[in-house]
Amino acid sequence: MAQLDPEKWAKNLAANPPPLWGSDPEQWPAEIDYTGNDFGRAYGFSVLLFAERWADEMERRLAERPELSVADVAEAADHTANQSLGRFGMTGFQYGCAVSRLSHCWVRGDELRRWHNLRTQRQRGLLLRRWVQAVAAHQLHHTPIPPAPEGTGFLGAVL
Repeated sequence: MAQLDPEKWAKNLAANPPPLWGSDPEQWPAEIDYTGNDFGRAYGFSVLLFAERWADEMERRLAERPELSVADVAEAADHTANQSLGRFGMTGFQYGCAVSRLSHCWVRGDELRRWHNLRTQRQRGLLLRRWVQAVAAHQLHHTPIPPAPEGTGFLGAVL
């Protein structure tokens, strides 16, 4: 991974060391104590492991096709990097953490952050448009208004 700020990346790694089982998720035990400290270490470490593998995969794809942008390869590279973690794939929260870490530490992190923000805004916008259409239909027929969808901010309370 081409690092924008190697010192920040080193601090991230120091704050999230691998579990005692090692740094390769394929070697982690099949039965895990989800209440133990090692699980917490695995959870944090896997974010950085995913972020690094994701950045490496995006860089590989961009080197093969220089005319592409991060936005063109991010989703497919995400899938490849996530699969590399096996049964320890990313949760939505971990994914957001990985985007945040890369946006600060990776050479192309700002491009990734912009792609991620636009992508999530479009998804929320689609949910909000569907909800507004449903509200309009319900008002036309004098039926109760449905609740606002999750993740649309405060607009549900205003409308």
